Amino acid sequence: MRIYGNAFRPRSMAAISAVAVVAAMAGAAAPAASAQTSLYTSRSVGGGPTPGGCSTYMGSAMCIEPSGNWSGYYAVGSWSGASFINAQASFSVPSISCQQTSAGYADHWAGLGGEGDGATNGTGLESAGVAEQCANGTAAYQAWWETYPQPQTEVFTVSPGDAITTDVSYDITADAHQGQYHFALTDVTTGQSFSLWEPCAASSCLNSSAEVVSSAPSGASDGQPASILPMADYGMANFEGASMTDHSNQSGGFISSAWPSFDLAYQGSDQTGSLATAGTLYGGQAYSNTWKAAS
Repeated sequence: MRIYGNAFRPRSMAAISAVAVVAAMAGAAAPAASAQTSLYTSRSVGGGPTPGGCSTYMGSAMCIEPSGNWSGYYAVGSWSGASFINAQASFSVPSISCQQTSAGYADHWAGLGGEGDGATNGTGLESAGVAEQCANGTAAYQAWWETYPQPQTEVFTVSPGDAITTDVSYDITADAHQGQYHFALTDVTTGQSFSLWEPCAASSCLNSSAEVVSSAPSGASDGQPASILPMADYGMANFEGASMTDHSNQSGGFISSAWPSFDLAYQGSDQTGSLATAGTLYGGQAYSNTWKAAS
């Protein structure tokens, strides 16, 4: 079965070949195709900020938006047409409990364009992170990159507790990679890594948001709520060093005068009725996502 843009579906031979190529670049063995699924990461499935859900937080406006598949924070441009060129973060791979969720999925990642220009309006999302899966009670963990609506390309296996750094950038220079995206992820614990350039795979890539998120994938590239898969019990995911850079080369965390608005997306019920919630944001760059069982 192949998973689409924090959406889900079966992997094609083309995707398998891409895994082999990128794994070779990283100096790591490609995972066995028969044992893997391809994840896809779509925009947040939600309905906009909750009534009265916006407030001033450390001088910035923060709005709370319910989401069917995201838990975390994202920043949006401070004026119409503003865009981001980088998103990055560090985290430790959470351990998933397949006793609690024998069949479930969870992604932890940084990306560009997932909120406001994602799966439901034909534009792209570029992201890199770690996918976790419980299948028949067995846990699997993979590092991946993605330019939606193409599927995630899994590169190498990671383990619970591994320290991960992930970085997605858009090239606005006049060099050979102009208009392309750079995906980089390092497992600091093992030394495995990947670094590559890819063009936008959608009809357009607006980069109108930058996000650091834990999310549930979906089973179709349409990014619709009905496609969202059950989220695996990952306990807690701790992010730090979350930062972003916009088209004007202004950099900062989620709290910044460059983008005076940022949103907290919390996950509502998925197919199993479970939840995920984002915790307090520290210094604009660190927070935890916590999985919660259905009530």
